[in-house]
Amino acid sequence: MRIAVLSDIHGNHLALEACLREAQRLGVERYLFLGDYVSDCAFPRKTLEVLETLSQQAPCVFLRGNREEYLLAHRAGGESHWCPGSESGSLWYTYREMTPADLDWMAGLPNRQRVELPGFPPMLLCHGNPEKTSGTFKADAPETAELLQGIAEPVVLRGHTHLQDVFIRAGEQVINPGAAGTPKWMGGRGCFAVLESGEGRFEVRLVQAAYDAEAAVAELKTSGLSEIAPVWAAAVAVMLRTGNNFIAQALRMAHALQQEETGRDGFAEEVYWLRAAERLGLTLL
Repeated sequence: MRIAVLSDIHGNHLALEACLREAQRLGVERYLFLGDYVSDCAFPRKTLEVLETLSQQAPCVFLRGNREEYLLAHRAGGESHWCPGSESGSLWYTYREMTPADLDWMAGLPNRQRVELPGFPPMLLCHGNPEKTSGTFKADAPETAELLQGIAEPVVLRGHTHLQDVFIRAGEQVINPGAAGTPKWMGGRGCFAVLESGEGRFEVRLVQAAYDAEAAVAELKTSGLSEIAPVWAAAVAVMLRTGNNFIAQALRMAHALQQEETGRDGFAEEVYWLRAAERLGLTLL
């Protein structure tokens, strides 16, 4: 049996579709999804429609990621703290595209799950780490061994970092399939993992699937997202094309510039995002 593990689609339905085509070519029979289905890229409902169609064709497991938690927290908080602009405009846009049924589906997802399948060792699925969706597992971090000590399953599947890796720590095999939609350092490719069992073996293959990144960038403009969140969309475009994470760099710099000039922490005004874009050499779409 072959299983595909995917995480961090971030609304990039074009990359997701390429990953699924490659998975089908490889003979995948089941799919495990580790969260962060939408936000950052354009037309997020297209991603959810692809996932819904897939779930009708093959067995799927879906977890909740931190981006789903952001959307649910926004709904619970009265939908009052996001607005157009590079600070929260991408999330504002994504939330407005969601239907009540989409949000209800996200609310029903677990944030961790044990999976047992014939021929495979028991696996624990999470988005960041088993304690927190936005947490991480780092191979050389002391806290990783502590997190793993209480886990009974010999295999842990997690995402969130957007980097493919496999390591063994504290007797646990920890697998990250990378990001299907916005992987680091892999522009124009979506990433996932294929797990295979048979004849007493368990193998992990890290896979990349090429897709049309320029088409995904064009959707940032045709959707209106580049006008709603100008600097954020420009940084996403760089991520799609090159894998360079200008998103985090622009966020940190915009906040630092505002703090330096005004002494204010928190929500950064658009003027500081624009200054950050200029310093980073980001070209608006």
